[in-house]
Amino acid sequence: MVLFLPAAALASLTASLFSFALGTLVMLVVIFLVPTTMVSRISYWGTLLWIPPTAAMVVLSAASVAILLWQYARRRTPENRVALGGATVASAVLLIIPPGSWGVWLHTHTLWPPAAVQPIAVRWDPGDAPSLSAGPDNKTILTFRVLLDGLPEKAGVRAELLRLAVDAPDGTRWNSGWRPLFFYPVIGWDRWLPRDKGAEVAVSVDAGVIEKVRQQNASWRLSVILTVLGRSRRESVMPVDGEYRLDGVGVWTISEHPPTADVVTFLSLPASPEVSLSDSNSQSTRPADWEGLLGLGPSPLQSSTFAVSSGSLVPPIPLYVRKPLARLRRDAVATIRLADHQ
Repeated sequence: MVLFLPAAALASLTASLFSFALGTLVMLVVIFLVPTTMVSRISYWGTLLWIPPTAAMVVLSAASVAILLWQYARRRTPENRVALGGATVASAVLLIIPPGSWGVWLHTHTLWPPAAVQPIAVRWDPGDAPSLSAGPDNKTILTFRVLLDGLPEKAGVRAELLRLAVDAPDGTRWNSGWRPLFFYPVIGWDRWLPRDKGAEVAVSVDAGVIEKVRQQNASWRLSVILTVLGRSRRESVMPVDGEYRLDGVGVWTISEHPPTADVVTFLSLPASPEVSLSDSNSQSTRPADWEGLLGLGPSPLQSSTFAVSSGSLVPPIPLYVRKPLARLRRDAVATIRLADHQ
């Protein structure tokens, strides 16, 4: 239906098969090819990557319906061609814009949070001193600790996006914008490392901004998007035609790479739960490359790789699954004079 409506609208505005084919080619180039040149910008959405294509498809489908109705009612072909072209460009723009408050609002309203998770709050750890370290590209890495309050017993939490802003008395203001979070300890990447009752957070900040606010009692605001996960349950999965399937979760395949280790590739559409292997020693969970844009749901197509010792994966494979309970936005504000901690 998503592809049929724009095609029907275009067909109503063209007089020949050649013009229809040419129009289809132009639309495909604008919507699919142009955004692929800006993958780094698209990746800012992190696990919220389902939002841009969903918004683009809604806009293009709604515009196509309106154009079809208007075309058959009034036969305003030139005006409707302009309208379809505008809707196509708007859809492409939606695919490449960085994360904004509208996308955060949409994501955090895909699950109705139960009462048990409503008290969850994030706050700066008053007992931990923030630290500064040099980062790449004239950036400074600000590292600090936050605490999570009100998390239900045996529940888990996964951070999705983060935004850090500072407002200093001299008028200096800075905002990181919404950024995805990574679990790898790589200098220069924003990261959220779970710690007891909280997390260690590292954010890349412009070095010039740090120098301006270092001696001031500046207001720092941390905003984070959290997925609250329920209790872990154990599942045993047997292979079927070389694949391990778990209904509602995903599909696994196993291959040797290198000979001393097995690599388990996990594909899930959509990948709503958090999954872990009992014997895994490394784990990566991020949206797959471009195909993630085709996922319509709170979690796009994801691929994960688990490296485990060779021979440890003897069927049935034990998996531990957590279902998401809520998706929340939480904010924490603290007044900090960085010079006091250096």
